[in-house]
This record gives sequence, C-alpha cells and structure tokens, in this order.
Amino acid sequence: MTALESWLHEQNRAGRDLYLMLDIDGQMDTRAALLDEQGVARYRNLYAGTAANALAQAGPLLFHIDSIHDPAIQSLLRAPERNWGWLASASHVELDTLAAHWRERVL
Repeated sequence: MTALESWLHEQNRAGRDLYLMLDIDGQMDTRAALLDEQGVARYRNLYAGTAANALAQAGPLLFHIDSIHDPAIQSLLRAPERNWGWLASASHVELDTLAAHWRERVL
C-alpha cells in the first residue's frame, strides 16, 4: 500500500470528508470533468469575490470529493508530476468555511 492509499484509508476510517484543491493551470479538462460529476454546489472558486477576483478564472478551485474512485480524481492521483494541487481532509466542515480558510492562505 502506498503512503497515499494509507492516508486515504485512515481518513475514511476516521470519518473525515475529502477535499481537492485543484490548480487549474493545465487542468481544464479535469476541472470540467469534476464540475460535471461533482456539480457546482460541491466546489468553490478561491479567488472569486476577493482582491484577486480578476484572476478567478485561472485561480484554484476547492472541491468536496464524494469518492476518491471518481475517474477524474484517479487520473490526478496517477499523475502527481503534473503538480495539480492538494488533497485535504476535514471533519464535518462546511465547504464555505473551508473555502474561507484557504482564501486567507492563498491570497
């Protein structure tokens, strides 16, 4: 078992939700697939409504992930060299709350 697989199993056992912060630079196909599969209610654009709003179309997105087995997620996991972003976990946190937390850090 890889370190990533071990971490994912640990998060699942702990009952934590999974999140993906996707750097969309070079990831537009993945972004489109995730939006189709996850739906617009399951993501937040981290630059939208901030001082960096003009960069929102190129800025990072935060997705609440339903399943790590999603084909788009699996594609990312198989290609870490693409530097696509980060996985995170949290216990019962609203997506808007987590997005506000990350906005404070990425700006």
